[in-house]
Amino acid sequence: MLNGRRQPVKATVARGTSYLAIDPGPARIRLNTGETALAAIAWPNTVEVAEDKVSGTYLAIAPRLGEPRLIWPADTDLGTTARVALTAWRRKLPN
Repeated sequence: MLNGRRQPVKATVARGTSYLAIDPGPARIRLNTGETALAAIAWPNTVEVAEDKVSGTYLAIAPRLGEPRLIWPADTDLGTTARVALTAWRRKLPN
């Protein structure tokens, strides 16, 4: 998650199942040209204490650490917990 200046926001990313999607677990996948994969990302805007909320303006995604990122506009309200849940990549997520 990035702010309006495209700088990272301070957030904790937990890999696994969230209220939005079941995590299929890590596995190596290989995509051919034109194929796609997806992952689910969720951020509950939970407020636990009276402090400033964390929010983002963009999502930055890279296929692997160190590879170029793709950046999409995405207004996010992370509440005060600044927690994000992320599933593993798959061709199709389980229901």
